[in-house]
Amino acid sequence: MIRSLAAFALLATTLPSAALALPDRWSSGFNQGILEYSVGPFGPEASNLILSCKGSELDIAVAIGGVAPPSNSLITYKVGRLTETIRVGKDGWARFRNAYREPQIQRLWAAFRSGATATVIYPGGASHAFPLRDSGKVMSASVCAP
Repeated sequence: MIRSLAAFALLATTLPSAALALPDRWSSGFNQGILEYSVGPFGPEASNLILSCKGSELDIAVAIGGVAPPSNSLITYKVGRLTETIRVGKDGWARFRNAYREPQIQRLWAAFRSGATATVIYPGGASHAFPLRDSGKVMSASVCAP
């Protein structure tokens, strides 16, 4: 009986980690007041895209081959027919205080929820195509609504 309880406990703790590690599906999590949506694996050479909501604030982080975008650069996002260019700060993150009021972010959010692939392009041409599988199921309908 104790062995089966231990096995169940081990399985219960590893299943969520395995689900979050799927590189081709969007996942979400809530921790310390931050709702985070992400796709792609994490690691030194991984490519991933993270959307973090804290109230009405949105932070967007991306890595291509483990490399963040250059400081204060313009990053291009292509989803279907939509192309949006967003400036990142010194830390490589794009930050929006009232994301739900930003038409550009509303368009990008809707495209992420309904598209098939989001291609992120750095200055200089480095790019990565992120699958949007399950994003419509995982992401909220509204952008970081308060």
